[in-house]
Amino acid sequence: MLIGFKRMKIQPLNDDGAPDGTTIVVEGKANEGASQEATVSGISPEAVKVWGSDVPYYVSQKGTGDISVALTILDLPSDAEAKILGYEKDTELGVQFAGENTEPPYCAVTLESSDASGNVALFGFFKGKFQKGDLALKTRDGSSYTPSGDGYTYSVVASDREDKTKGQAMLQFFGAASKQAAVEALVFGSSTAGSQSEGE
Repeated sequence: MLIGFKRMKIQPLNDDGAPDGTTIVVEGKANEGASQEATVSGISPEAVKVWGSDVPYYVSQKGTGDISVALTILDLPSDAEAKILGYEKDTELGVQFAGENTEPPYCAVTLESSDASGNVALFGFFKGKFQKGDLALKTRDGSSYTPSGDGYTYSVVASDREDKTKGQAMLQFFGAASKQAAVEALVFGSSTAGSQSEGE
């Protein structure tokens, strides 16, 4: 049983799969965005029955399905969004471009919750790309304004790093906060990952 969605971390990766820039931390701090909802789908592959002698003789079900994460994030800073979506920036005018050359970078991601015993529940994805849902504008109607989060989809692929993560798409960890930094370092491919906001 998972309780809450405390924090999300996004580590953009360079072309070599190494961390590129600082980790984006979404944890409800003012003007830095807040994590609202995450749904992971495609963890298990579809089971395929193989028939023989007029009976279902064998079930083929190896690996994972097509893993993706549907996310709702409230107030993600525009610079962070531009980074994970691959938008080009014009610093002189302060605009961001999306067009024919737009290509999101690969990113590693962790999602943090708690279990019923109060332990850290952490889900890590070693490599994937983000896409954003619809951009919608709506008139104000005179009532109190209630902001809503934006939808993003994170499409996961297997790690190709030359370490214990190679061929793996995700990990899950349920345990003490004292081990969280090491788990996040494994996800992000960095000995310094997880140094921000641990144990809070």
